[in-house]
Amino acid sequence: MRYCFLNINLQGGGAERQIVQLIKHWRFENGRVDMVLLENQGVWFDELPPGVVRHCIIERLPANPVSKILWALQLVPRLRRFFTQQHYDVVITFLWPPTLVAALALKNIRKRPVLIWSVQSDFEKSMTLHADGWLRRLLVKAFLPHAVNHFVAVSQGIKRQLQNRFHIPDHCIEAIPNGIDFERISEMLKENEPLAAKNNNIRIISIGRLNPPKGMEVLLRSMEIAKRTFSDIECYILGDGPQREQLTGLAEHLGLGESVHFVGHVRNPYRWAATSDLFVLPSHWETFGIAIAEAMFVGLPVVATATDGAKDIIEDGSDGLIVPVGDAEKMAVAMLRLIQDPGLRSRLGAQARMKAQKFDAVAIAGRYLELTDRLLTERVGDA
Repeated sequence: MRYCFLNINLQGGGAERQIVQLIKHWRFENGRVDMVLLENQGVWFDELPPGVVRHCIIERLPANPVSKILWALQLVPRLRRFFTQQHYDVVITFLWPPTLVAALALKNIRKRPVLIWSVQSDFEKSMTLHADGWLRRLLVKAFLPHAVNHFVAVSQGIKRQLQNRFHIPDHCIEAIPNGIDFERISEMLKENEPLAAKNNNIRIISIGRLNPPKGMEVLLRSMEIAKRTFSDIECYILGDGPQREQLTGLAEHLGLGESVHFVGHVRNPYRWAATSDLFVLPSHWETFGIAIAEAMFVGLPVVATATDGAKDIIEDGSDGLIVPVGDAEKMAVAMLRLIQDPGLRSRLGAQARMKAQKFDAVAIAGRYLELTDRLLTERVGDA
């Protein structure tokens, strides 16, 4: 059996992280695994297991998003020749551009491999962030619903989107969440990386890119509200992005200068989580929410907005608290509920750690393998 994971590159995004994680936990006795990239770029090349062969179609795609899409489409003939030579049984993609290129390249190929698309994006919202969103929607809708053999949805919300927007039948969609590498996190928790001293009684942590979807402005407004009732709190925000200057300005405007700290990108966020009292994720939308699951594995009680991903992970009141998207008042109330009740923090944190076990990367890789085995068996039966 020959498996191909196809992506644009292996730079540091969430989808790329999941690809590398899946490959690391793949059962190689099932067959050979190749990593095929449209461009020879990646910070995670060294994370690939030794037996994985890496192929790069070209050295570099242009940086401009529209140019990148057009260049990717020009790679279709090259990728078709590559697939014709390699004879894969299964091709797995995670982002829409490589899925589109693969679908076009595989068209009319004899002994076409099974094409599986693990859908990581919220099409109803993420496309609105781009000036060329109309073009992206047009390309996806025109070519992918009938070219992809099977869809993997990382949450029930994404599954509903696929069914409603693209009319994908239920039997062609599998809901499989993203996975957590427990072994890696456990090792990183043992490191002695120096952290900022805890100056307040309660430390809140949030992790995410500083961009509009992550909703960090809601967290800042919640902090300002919460501090009116309980002043002895501090918040550390891990991550960086285009909104950093805007958010630091808002923190100053709200009088949070001494209470909110923008740490930037950190190599080991888990040590920060282990020294905190609760985790807050204020996203406007989240297809899965890997940061939620990882915080739960560390044993932190979580306050998160009611995104598709959070609702799939958290049972409100049992292993975390869910609040309405964009509602700073209700987020502050939930934060204060945990701040003022150590017993509730402890109970939700313990339950959260138990819940996180269902996202074990080894088990998630096993579910992908079961899916590929089933699809290949059905193909043989239909032949």
